[in-house]
Amino acid sequence: KVTGSGPLEYGIQGPYRLLARADQKWVMVVAKALEKKIKFYTSPDLKSWTWTSDFGPAGDSEKSWDAGLFQLPVDGDSDKKRWVMVVSVNWAQEQYFIGDFDGTSFKLMENHPAEPLYVDKGLDFFASRTFQDFDGTLDSKISMGWVATWDYAPVPIEVVEGFWSIPRNLELKTYKEGVRLVQKPVEQLQTLRHKLIGETCFIGGNTEVTGFVPDENVYELDASFSTDVSN
Repeated sequence: KVTGSGPLEYGIQGPYRLLARADQKWVMVVAKALEKKIKFYTSPDLKSWTWTSDFGPAGDSEKSWDAGLFQLPVDGDSDKKRWVMVVSVNWAQEQYFIGDFDGTSFKLMENHPAEPLYVDKGLDFFASRTFQDFDGTLDSKISMGWVATWDYAPVPIEVVEGFWSIPRNLELKTYKEGVRLVQKPVEQLQTLRHKLIGETCFIGGNTEVTGFVPDENVYELDASFSTDVSN
């Protein structure tokens, strides 16, 4: 039982907790959907919580919920790290912010774009969970997002309420536009591959791929798309 004042109040979504090892305190990142803000709390025992700062509104702040916070090396350099905060929006997407976190507040990096930066450009990726090595021996961060957009794919809750994306490794890379989040499927997925059942083919319009009749609706498709031809 938790008593006293703290973040347990109306309007919060998806609290995320991590241990800040510098002074052995717990940090909780809470999305306040109604205020369109992210709030930070600290605790020595996971019971008594103290508010330390707010972040936002920023980027896409509509229906903000499920925030997460983690560190990533920039361009593979472990001595050059940035904090990344992910925030789900509109029950369909997830945006991210890059900056610095001092244990109490999050500040955007210099020249951070004002427009939203999305983890995925399309829909169907939000409320992600990040798996990381809290012992500090590995730099990799693996993320899995929730795949279900209620706006166009309502499913009776008694049947299924969605499913997880494939796990992906997260990295930060520098481009001419600035530092950006990149991702790729974890290598372990290759162990699930079986024999190649498709062939190289060029498809225009609605073309049936002959010879491709999978036993199950689980397969990997390697495809390239040309922008020279209209849809």
